[in-house]
Amino acid sequence: MIRIFPQKALAGRSMVASLAVAFATASAQAQPADSALPSQDPVQQGPEPALTTRETDTANVPAAGDALPPGHPPVDSIQAAEDGTDPGMMPGRDTVSYSNSVPVGALEIHVLDAENRPVAGATVLVQLHRESVSEGNTETKREVVTDTAGVGRVDRLLTDSAVSYRVKVRDGGVSYGMQPFQLNEHAGAIVTIHRYALARDLKQAMVAMQSLVFVEPKDDVFQFEVVYDMFNVGKTTWVPDRLSLRLPSHWKAFNAQQSGEDVHVESAEEGVRITGAVAPGQHQVTYTFQVPRENTPNASFELDLPPNTMMSKVGLASGRNSELSVEGFADPEPTANQNGQHLLVTSKTYDRSTQMPTDLRFEVRGLPTIGIGRVVAAVLAVVVAALGLLFALTKRGRGQAERQAHSLHERARERLMEELAELESAKVNGQIGPRTYEETRSTLIEALVRLEPLTD
Repeated sequence: MIRIFPQKALAGRSMVASLAVAFATASAQAQPADSALPSQDPVQQGPEPALTTRETDTANVPAAGDALPPGHPPVDSIQAAEDGTDPGMMPGRDTVSYSNSVPVGALEIHVLDAENRPVAGATVLVQLHRESVSEGNTETKREVVTDTAGVGRVDRLLTDSAVSYRVKVRDGGVSYGMQPFQLNEHAGAIVTIHRYALARDLKQAMVAMQSLVFVEPKDDVFQFEVVYDMFNVGKTTWVPDRLSLRLPSHWKAFNAQQSGEDVHVESAEEGVRITGAVAPGQHQVTYTFQVPRENTPNASFELDLPPNTMMSKVGLASGRNSELSVEGFADPEPTANQNGQHLLVTSKTYDRSTQMPTDLRFEVRGLPTIGIGRVVAAVLAVVVAALGLLFALTKRGRGQAERQAHSLHERARERLMEELAELESAKVNGQIGPRTYEETRSTLIEALVRLEPLTD
């Protein structure tokens, strides 16, 4: 993966705050978190510290005063989750904790709804992932249904450090859940996970998007990397239904990053399709593709944006003479990545009071081109010189023919040497890749070699 954009900077707390405010309703009130769990005694193993509760990575609610994009109201009334206060929009967190009330190698799973009430008859999927260099990685699954108290139990699980577990709820043909965790040798684990109502219509969910598009010109293709950050600040799980997004014409070499996310992106007829489940919290999908590159200095691209996109960012990695122009965006700012590569980056935050964007259009200008056409012209000049020499030898005196041949030889040789110098400069400045350099240099050297015998 290209990984140009620093993810932490792009998906910070202020962005989550703006989404929370944009999707909050006037009737959203804080709900008391009724505990449905038994008391959990932390385990003490001699000098070892007490085992504490681990929380999964759900949406972060910012403290008042965090910077917000233009056009959004203040969020003084939203409290950070650090003090345990539910801000009204966000459901409780999924957690895993270790307790001596549960046998070693066992999971006690509590399924709650969005209001933290037990869910009886919920189907829970426990995925076991084992990593092994000698035997290869393996995946196994166990399934359990919760009782009338909303509790399910899975026993005889491995506590090996090479094994990790992921607990998910299965509902309506989709599954979603918490991030992977491991069991230890001292106690079992108590898992708290939520099952939410499903919303297949995005209008019934509180989901917003952030789109990141990065393009890097290569020898014969444009390499794209696309990242969608999804923020679900409601109490329903959004299930994308036939959501397809168009990519630029002639796209190829699609590749989706494999991750533990419950939402996925896959190739479709005209572009990509988003599938899976977007539960409350923050999620991310990443994919790459290529578009063929012509030997021209300018190129235009158009691709669809996911629905409810509230921020878009576009980046270009190229030479210092290249330009990036994104329709409706501010002029890009120059910067550099961790390797010192020159970048142009621009972004735009959309106002929800206006029509939300549906596509992204941008143009790349001033791309370096190696003069393949000029190389061909130089080679043709050599051929013309040869033909002229032969004509002169047959129609004119030998002395005059030799003088003209020498003049033609020198002009063609100078032209080829200029092309070689220009080629070397383009390579040093990073304007062309190794493939274009080698192919063009080979053509020029061959033309020089063929030129010499003409006047022998």
